Amino acid sequence: MTDTVIANSTHVARKAHQCDHCSQPINPGEQYERTRAIWDGSPGTFRCHLECRDCARKMWKMRDYMWDEGILLSADIEPEDHEWIREEYPIVAQRLGFAEGEGSEDPSP
Repeated sequence: MTDTVIANSTHVARKAHQCDHCSQPINPGEQYERTRAIWDGSPGTFRCHLECRDCARKMWKMRDYMWDEGILLSADIEPEDHEWIREEYPIVAQRLGFAEGEGSEDPSP
């Protein structure tokens, strides 16, 4: 079954939402992207931080995925992706829980 995007737009949150990429809050006043679509025959809405969207798009291009393949940051990040994300999208790394110093095996004072 074909996925169909109905609307894709950027908004400023008036109330709290959850980012579908990182599972962290989208707080009131933050910009986010909202995509309304039909996925596998069911309508739905996908909301994400703009930085999470940009990171996922860049990873999608780097991995040379096909047009119908997607990346969900909370599910598709591999440990070898952590360093690149920390360098290119530190806020996304923080939201996903592997920012510099988080979970490090070498606890520096």
